[in-house]
Amino acid sequence: MQMNHYLPRALPDPVKGLATLALDLRWSWNHGADALWHQVDPKLWEATANPWLILETVSNRRLRELATD
Repeated sequence: MQMNHYLPRALPDPVKGLATLALDLRWSWNHGADALWHQVDPKLWEATANPWLILETVSNRRLRELATD
């Protein structure tokens, strides 16, 4: 049997907490984080409302921009 292991992407230190937030299932009951994910990628957020997908597909350039914001 083959075991696949997932290694999350490296995030800049100032935005590392986004991974925890993206995986926190409670976000779906607290829509206060919606504005944050919308700021990361407005089009993808509007299309999917999926924070993990956004975190995994956002460009490194955008992550660096967010890290300095």
